[in-house]
Amino acid sequence: MKWRNHKIVTLCAVYAITGGVVPAAAAMFGSVLPDVMELRYGDQSKGVLQHRTVTHYPPFWAAVCLPIWFLYRHGGYSSWSLYFAFFLVVGGIFHLAEDALSVGGIPLKTPYGKAHGAGFYRVGTFSEEAIAFGCVFSFICISSIRGYFKNEHVCEQAALLVKALKSAVS
Repeated sequence: MKWRNHKIVTLCAVYAITGGVVPAAAAMFGSVLPDVMELRYGDQSKGVLQHRTVTHYPPFWAAVCLPIWFLYRHGGYSSWSLYFAFFLVVGGIFHLAEDALSVGGIPLKTPYGKAHGAGFYRVGTFSEEAIAFGCVFSFICISSIRGYFKNEHVCEQAALLVKALKSAVS
């Protein structure tokens, strides 16, 4: 999936799940991490690491996500930075899920093993755009049904965003 589609699909999905602007924004930034970690920038075809290998291997992301979640929830280290880091990693996991919908797929058994994909789209084609649009539309509908576009909720999220930004700079 192209980076722009990873970002918008992940943003809408995490907002539909959490109703939070901060986790949705963090996940959006994290949604390109698997490609950035290959030292591959933008939609370049080449990187230092082979594409969709170790950086697209689900156990790697679980090994990063679980300790962050544990520290945040049970380790007495509750902070905005752990919260943000958790959702950055969640964004990376969404990247894998979105790539798993493609023809190219992701490795499931070993980092350099055979890639498995659902085959719903090919990167850079109309099918990718259709899948991305369908996902975004669905997540916007879910957010609307859950009341995440109501004025009260949006104002509450804006206040939390200001608090998070103040915390980040201090």
